[in-house]
Amino acid sequence: MMGRLRNLLLGRVPHVTRGHPRWADFERRRSTLGQILDGGARVDCRPAADTRTTREPQYERLLQVQQEIGIGSLGLMTNQVWHEDPRRLAFILARYKFVAKMLSGYHAVAEVGCGDAFGTRIVQQEVDAVTPYDFDPVFIRDIRRRQSAKWPLPAQVHDILEGPLPHQYDAIYTLDVIEHIPAEKEDTFICNLWASLADHGVLIIGSPSLEFFPIDVLDGFCRYDSILGGHPEAAKVPGVEASTGALGHGLPIGMGRALGLRMKGLDARVFVITGDGEINEGSVWEAALSCSKHRLSNLAVMIDYNKIQSAGATREILDLEPLADKWRSFGFATTEVDGHDVGALRQLLRQVPLGDDRPTAIICHTVKGKGIAFTENDADWHHKSSLKADVITDMYAALGMQ
Repeated sequence: MMGRLRNLLLGRVPHVTRGHPRWADFERRRSTLGQILDGGARVDCRPAADTRTTREPQYERLLQVQQEIGIGSLGLMTNQVWHEDPRRLAFILARYKFVAKMLSGYHAVAEVGCGDAFGTRIVQQEVDAVTPYDFDPVFIRDIRRRQSAKWPLPAQVHDILEGPLPHQYDAIYTLDVIEHIPAEKEDTFICNLWASLADHGVLIIGSPSLEFFPIDVLDGFCRYDSILGGHPEAAKVPGVEASTGALGHGLPIGMGRALGLRMKGLDARVFVITGDGEINEGSVWEAALSCSKHRLSNLAVMIDYNKIQSAGATREILDLEPLADKWRSFGFATTEVDGHDVGALRQLLRQVPLGDDRPTAIICHTVKGKGIAFTENDADWHHKSSLKADVITDMYAALGMQ
């Protein structure tokens, strides 16, 4: 057996004789593998750099890039993820892809809490310029060490809790940061971010960060004893500040925050997004009465009014009409808008508050499942904890992502 294996490894293949085109290759293998099998010294079997080539011409560029700039290294945080939980890297990069699409075309963008900024390059492709900031110098040194002439990142050390950024930006995004900010300093965190924005700037705060959950925890979504149930629980899920199931807690919490901001003398505004099914809950209307009583003009509630809730049409389960009149009767300055018209929403939100001494209600008329034809206006798609592979394929196709 060992003799046959040795013959095979050494290239003793029938019909290959001296003068055959592959003879030189077999001679090389005979010499190298012979030393290994005979107990010789360890031999570097890699081809010399100047003789390397690929079997398919389109891959020659891979070797050219390696020769020109070498092999890129992972950052400090990404290196840990890649070695300990590679699948988690997909979640990290997906968040950067989302930010990149949201900010595409912006001029001056900043990332606060950039870590090793490995995913920042995805955003960099879509904007004119991005500046990464982190309060820890170890990450900034790591970014500069891996600096690329083609993808320059002017990374800077800055602690956002100590003050606004040194420049103003058209857009700022921060991922996986706010859940690490002490509760008593959250206002400082958000206010300093806001102060770093130019007029009409965009702020994206991502939390909680799913990629920091082990894959087996994510796979347990909606299963018995999982921390990731259908509704998030504050005592179980890091970054979740309030449990929201049963429904109806959003407006009461928002009312309390808006009142607290006023008591502290802070010039800030609270936006609450609620669903049409959710406003079946009595706690929503109790909070609405309190918002009106305290004349909370610093609060706006946006109702996603697609007319379908978990068990069917709202008109059949608990009819909400006349919805606009209801909010007006509770003392809200009320208006209606196409919830899919981003331009109309942007223009309307710039006008908030709609009343100087009243809270605002914005009824957003939407289509449930908008964008995927076979999910639109179908209550069966209100909630699902798993999808079959063919359904996922159909959804990608419907979004033009085949």
